[in-house]
Order: sequence, then C-alpha cells, then structure tokens
Amino acid sequence: MIDCPSIIVSPYQFLQRATSRTRVTHAVSILGEGDRLDWPNFGPVATLRLRFDDIHAPARGWVPPQPEHITELIEFGRLWAGSGPILIHCRAGSSRSPAAATIVAAVLGGPASDDLVWWVATAKAYYRPHRGMLALADRMLNRRPLLSELVQSLSLSASTDTWGPAWIPLEEPT
Repeated sequence: MIDCPSIIVSPYQFLQRATSRTRVTHAVSILGEGDRLDWPNFGPVATLRLRFDDIHAPARGWVPPQPEHITELIEFGRLWAGSGPILIHCRAGSSRSPAAATIVAAVLGGPASDDLVWWVATAKAYYRPHRGMLALADRMLNRRPLLSELVQSLSLSASTDTWGPAWIPLEEPT
C-alpha cells in the first residue's frame, strides 16, 4: 500500500486500481457533461469536484475550464500541501488530469518544484496537459518558468505507455 506523499494521475476507468494500491488523502475529480460519467465516491477523502469538459472554447452544451475552476484547484492544492497521496483523475487521464497534477505540483513551490512539474508532465508518454488550464494557472501563480512554456518545451515521446494510473512521488526516488 502506497502512502508516501505523491501525486497519482489516473483515467476514470482505472480508479479502482489506483485507490486499491494507495491510501489517498485527497482527490480531484474533473468531469464534464460530455463525459457522461458518475462522480466517483472516495468516502471520507477530501475531494474537489470540477465540472468542465476537455475543450478550449465554449461549445453548445460543453464548458471549457474557467478561471474559477483553476482558482479552486490552486486553493485545494495549497490545502493538500503534499500531506499525503493525492489522486487526480478525468475521463481519459491524458489532458485535464495531467494539467491539474502539473498545477498542483507547481503550487507546492520550493526548490524542487520545476523538477516535480517535469516528472508529472512526463509520467506517461501519452500525456498532453490541457494548455488552457495551464495558461489560466500561469496568470494566477505568477511563477517562472511558466507552466505552459515548461510543458510546451517538453519533447513529445514517440514511445507508448500502458494506459493507466501514474504514481509520481513528491521527491525523486533515491
């Protein structure tokens, strides 16, 4: 059972696997109307539910991430403060949840923050963190380098990873 401070990013379909291996203390669920999925029940775990779709501009019946969503995420990340494992998920686990995890990693600050942001953003080859979310966070966090620039500078891997949860410890394993 993993209970060290870490960030876990998971697609919706792998939530059972992620929660059965980890003693999660906090959870972030990101689902939009277009996902047509029920909110998972994490029991007594502190949970933030964000309702928006994986889009960049408003579309009929769909909602892009808004500043208030990212403000809530940043505040939740500050409350979590690396106190234990945090699980972050969306439907596919490739865009919204990696972006949210990158933002939460940046919120922790500290000298190793850029390394942690990099570890999160590259944990799976199929990650394409939602740039709209990162741009909103950049305006709010006032940090350098900008998250959107840092993620944009990453080379996209041609390799493939097995789809599923990624566990990123808050400190580099020794």
